[in-house]
Amino acid sequence: MKIYLGFVFMVAVPFALNASPIQLSKGARIEVVESLSTKELWNATTPTVTEVAAVVVDSRMFDPEASPKDGKWRGCGIVMIGTSDLGIQPVTFRLWTLKKCELKVSATKASNSQSDAHFTINTGTDEMFDVRITSDLKVFVDDRLIGRIAD
Repeated sequence: MKIYLGFVFMVAVPFALNASPIQLSKGARIEVVESLSTKELWNATTPTVTEVAAVVVDSRMFDPEASPKDGKWRGCGIVMIGTSDLGIQPVTFRLWTLKKCELKVSATKASNSQSDAHFTINTGTDEMFDVRITSDLKVFVDDRLIGRIAD
């Protein structure tokens, strides 16, 4: 029995560490996740897809009546960033805000590198965040590396 409990603890710890929120501002944070629940997908709006070259951003707002809560934080939506290739693992995160939000993703022009894809996330709460995907598929939000699109 002791071995089983030790195994359960070892398996549970990495998931808790992966789900640590990244504070973007006083009123917004993201939580990088490896998978989503069917409840989250069911309670999210129809996806809005934004593309730049081969990079695809799929964003879905949570229904305000069924959005997840974490203390004073409310779930705004889900953002998945991948490529148009089949079989890839996108970089996915939940967006949390303190105020009611209106999630919008828009493509922006590349400023420094033609091989990078750039997007802007607007929460409708006067907060905007830059998303950059490099040619080697690393994903940055406001210059913080949050993951890599994998095949």
